[in-house]
Amino acid sequence: MPMHTVWPEVETFQDHSTWRPDWTPERICLYWYLTFEDQPEAASVAARAAGNLSRLPVIYQVPPRWLHLTLCDIGFLDQITTDQLEQLTDAVSVALRDQPHLSLTLGPVLPFDDAVTLAATPEDDLRQLWSRVADAMLSAGLAPEHHSLDAFRPHVTLGYLNRRTDTRTVWDALGDPSARESLTVDRLTLAAVGRRDGHYQWDCGAVISFGDDGEMLSTTGNDSTP
Repeated sequence: MPMHTVWPEVETFQDHSTWRPDWTPERICLYWYLTFEDQPEAASVAARAAGNLSRLPVIYQVPPRWLHLTLCDIGFLDQITTDQLEQLTDAVSVALRDQPHLSLTLGPVLPFDDAVTLAATPEDDLRQLWSRVADAMLSAGLAPEHHSLDAFRPHVTLGYLNRRTDTRTVWDALGDPSARESLTVDRLTLAAVGRRDGHYQWDCGAVISFGDDGEMLSTTGNDSTP
């Protein structure tokens, strides 16, 4: 599987909770997610790959229904006006009017410094989507926070480490690290993400379909681990 992203060599996982100290409890950050509500294949490959991760106290495993791919972050809600948010959503909706559905492959398992993930490919298609959304954001006067195309490593997180941990502890608990599954993604979700009680929670804002004139789909709020 060709990939041009450089993934880190990780010997010791770091504590994910130390990331972004400006993200305090109850502060909301906005993200663009690819989500898999109608794709049971995502939960299937995650379960095969994760194995016994849920039994490890050092990791917060992402529940299957909350699996997602973070495309880019938008910024903190308290720094974005209502008008900017409306302009942003409209601009991205227009940009995705002719966006084809994405045929993705999730897997194999690859490490982040503080997380266990499934690689997502093809990277070229995901990078093109990133660029399309980023350009739309810029047209609305915003830019992706903390992300650039060079730093974009497409992935779906299986779990986040809550303390420094030797990688062997985690790798020994995995089921099938080479597991892969194909699926189709047809929407982009605007997620309002908060960090509370030692984990993440997020509510869906807008959901924009690919093609079909960038139709805005109805949404409901939920909790999640991103």
